[in-house]
Amino acid sequence: MLDALFDGTAFMAHGYCLLWQPGLLTLHALSDLLIAGSYFAIPIAILIFLRRRPELEMRGLAAMFAAFILLCGITHVIGLVTLWQPIYVVQGLAKALTAGVSILTAAAVFLLIPRALAIPAPAALQSANAALTNEVEAHRRTLAELEAARDALAEQVDVTRRALDSSEERFRIVQEASPDGFMLFDAVRNSEEEIVDFRRTYANAAGAEVLGARPEEIIGRSMLEEMPGHAESGLFTAYRKVVETGDPWQDEFHYAHDGIDGWFRATAVKVADGFAVTFSDISERRKRDAQIRLLMREVNHRAKNLLAVAQAIVRLTATNSDPEAFAHDIGQRLQSLSRSQNLIVAGDWTSVPLADLIETQLAHLGGSSAGRISFSGPAVELNPAAAQAIGLALHELSTNAIKHGALSNCTGRIEIEWSVTGGAKPVFSMMWSESGGPPVVASGRRGFGRVTTERMVKQALDADIALDLPVEGLRWTVTASLESVGEIARPGLPIAS
Repeated sequence: MLDALFDGTAFMAHGYCLLWQPGLLTLHALSDLLIAGSYFAIPIAILIFLRRRPELEMRGLAAMFAAFILLCGITHVIGLVTLWQPIYVVQGLAKALTAGVSILTAAAVFLLIPRALAIPAPAALQSANAALTNEVEAHRRTLAELEAARDALAEQVDVTRRALDSSEERFRIVQEASPDGFMLFDAVRNSEEEIVDFRRTYANAAGAEVLGARPEEIIGRSMLEEMPGHAESGLFTAYRKVVETGDPWQDEFHYAHDGIDGWFRATAVKVADGFAVTFSDISERRKRDAQIRLLMREVNHRAKNLLAVAQAIVRLTATNSDPEAFAHDIGQRLQSLSRSQNLIVAGDWTSVPLADLIETQLAHLGGSSAGRISFSGPAVELNPAAAQAIGLALHELSTNAIKHGALSNCTGRIEIEWSVTGGAKPVFSMMWSESGGPPVVASGRRGFGRVTTERMVKQALDADIALDLPVEGLRWTVTASLESVGEIARPGLPIAS
């Protein structure tokens, strides 16, 4: 078979047609050789291109072009051989094969014309490329703007974060320095979204101190587990209403549960799904308020008594028919009452030192009595009623001493002594004793002084009163239970002047 293909005995070489002219043979041979080399190089270039561009869709057409060009190169090689060897059968078969591949390639080209026409023209590509370039540039500008906005936002976030940190720090400093308790709670809900408890998320030092703990020890604890008294006292219901309605709540209440017993003032407001509560212990204030109310009742009672005493002073002094003497006497007696009242107020309406009362009531005597009056005794604190009665009595006794008694001359003296004797039921005794004055002359007249020193003191102290008038000088003695008079402030400490 191969012998038949390459048997050229029946033919003559193509060189005979060229008369074996060297120049003409060289021209044909060199031309076929160069054409064949070029045809062989083109498929290689196509294959290299296809390998580097695997994404191309028309790879089949490119392969057909490569095969067609390769066969063309082969036909030129065979044509070169036929110059000397008449293998025209092989040459014909090669041309036939080349013709078949050429027809297929041409058909494929016609079939691909619509797709090729769909490929944009260079001008369109340039326009599209320019538009794409503009779009890319616009996107680049947009990206730059977005990056600038992102940087600005990041800076703003950083500023906000620093401000928030600073605000939180200020909040922490204020809350830690606050004398009031402050706590934050989050709601604990069941599957039906009902509030069944609260969990503490923050507490300042003052708030934790109420529970006898440090803040870090009570964070995260359940309200009802730690303080079940909140349910019994109604506080849990009040806090739940704050979260459910958003309405703030404020109240003063007495809390006597969970080892705590005191009065508190609390304010609660909703915060997210929970609440914040500020509270302060007002137990001392409530005690002071109660004391003030008690004191006001006492003041009212004492004011009525004081008015009654003043009315009695006016009524008894009014027996003096001389208007000028009446005005003088009533003024002096009201001043005495006022001096005693000042001491009572200074003692918070509870007690008056007897020594202070004596000094105050005898102060109106002035320098003329210097060195002529002495008093001594233990440190007795008189109750307000005793201070008022004894104060008026001291005023009347000193006034009488100036007019008729020991202080009416230059040699008389007054001694005031008091003592407390007895054990379980101590007895208070006080004596006013005058000496060195003019002889005492008893008078049958019972004026305001006698009423004050005898009857008023007796009624106020439930005391025994003795008013003696020996010739050498007046002697006034009061004897009563210490309980009705007051108390000993500092037992054993003498007071003397």
